[in-house]
Amino acid sequence: MSNILAEEKYEFSWIGKRDAVKLAETLTKKVFSEDKSDGVNCDCTENLFIEGDNIDGLKLLQKTHLGKVKMVYIDPPYNTGKDFVYRDDLKHSDWCSMMYPRLKLAKKLLSDDGVIFISIDDNELFNLKMICDEVFGEENFVNCIAVKMSEATGVKMTHQNKRFPKLKEYILFYKKKNFNGFVCIDKYRQSVWDRENNIFLDNMTQKIRDELIQYKEKDELCQNDINHINKLLKNVKKVSLSSKIKELRIPKDKLNDWLFDNAYRIIKTVGSSSLSKVVNKIDKLPNQEIACNLSNDNVLFFYITDFNRDAKEPRLRVIFADENIYKNPCDFWQDIKTSGAIALEGGIKYKNGKKPLKLLTRLIKMTTSKNDIILDFFAGSGSTGHAVMEQNAQDNQTRKFILIQTQESLDENYKHSKGEVKNDISEAIKMLDKIKKPHYITELSKERLRLSGKQVLSKNKSVDIGFKVIKIK
Repeated sequence: MSNILAEEKYEFSWIGKRDAVKLAETLTKKVFSEDKSDGVNCDCTENLFIEGDNIDGLKLLQKTHLGKVKMVYIDPPYNTGKDFVYRDDLKHSDWCSMMYPRLKLAKKLLSDDGVIFISIDDNELFNLKMICDEVFGEENFVNCIAVKMSEATGVKMTHQNKRFPKLKEYILFYKKKNFNGFVCIDKYRQSVWDRENNIFLDNMTQKIRDELIQYKEKDELCQNDINHINKLLKNVKKVSLSSKIKELRIPKDKLNDWLFDNAYRIIKTVGSSSLSKVVNKIDKLPNQEIACNLSNDNVLFFYITDFNRDAKEPRLRVIFADENIYKNPCDFWQDIKTSGAIALEGGIKYKNGKKPLKLLTRLIKMTTSKNDIILDFFAGSGSTGHAVMEQNAQDNQTRKFILIQTQESLDENYKHSKGEVKNDISEAIKMLDKIKKPHYITELSKERLRLSGKQVLSKNKSVDIGFKVIKIK
């Protein structure tokens, strides 16, 4: 590894000669270099790990990635009273003056349709909102998402007589300019089964159900379509769900999973006076218990054929359980699990420097797609890089990540910590000793990327699990 002054016109392997010249205009009196011995697949990867003060890293990216980043996610220090490890030459060393210039630089890196997510807690939510309104524009505020981050147990319950225990944190969500909406909505499965879903459909297969869904999503249907669907449903028979459970002898401890796994062939019926008028005009199909037709608005609906035709609002309409077991998380993400295995995600036991993978993959999945760049300039233990690789493995995309992390000393953090956090840092230090690495969070983050990359590769061989390491001093 050799140190190269930024002023020199040098062709770097990670950016090319033209951009290297531009970098000379950006960084002055800073030494930066690529460390190939520290990265993974350095010659073919497009992922970057920048080691140094993040304000320098953001300046480094101004000429190479200006307007190219689709999503920024950061989990900055929450200003709980401890000293900051992020320092610059500003006269004020408070939290707001630390955040403001970094967000200004981050905005320039975002594409016009880019978005930024910032995790924060109650301490600086108000100040962060004001800063973001100024930097990104109040009109570009999208959401303040509340995320359940802990359970009502442990030390936090000690003072429950004086104040409500803290269970949530927030994510401020801003767009750069032209946010075109979510790529998809990452819905979550509800945990409690709706007991109104109490009819089991014998002879309903997953293949038939998939075909029914395809027809329901069509813009227009003709009578031939209706006839074909009714042929698919001809041999489907209704039975009591409770009797089916008894017949199959489903154990109680397996019942909930079985219900959700079989939601495609479990239904409930609901009343509908408008649909009964439509169905009453239709001759009852012989020996068929479930049928379909078009409403007066030409919308496909399913109904039971043996409903009470004399009732004012008969329970005739069929609702499949699989249509309602997944929910839009909206702006309160209560389904994120933050206990147990999360402390070990990525093979690194450092809970205090992590965000749940499920949280990050949801943000990535909802707002990015093929070839998009995701930036995290408070990288911590590397959770965002891990999440990008994980999501790429799940949907076969080719997103890239850029992580920036200062060389924060774990030894210093250990001195000023206590309780569970102190134990976690101790475990992290022992792990770094085992692999003969210095006691810095950057080393922890890079090791996590190496370990999680191997895990991801076992699921999907095509994922880019590499990263180049750029060091700024």
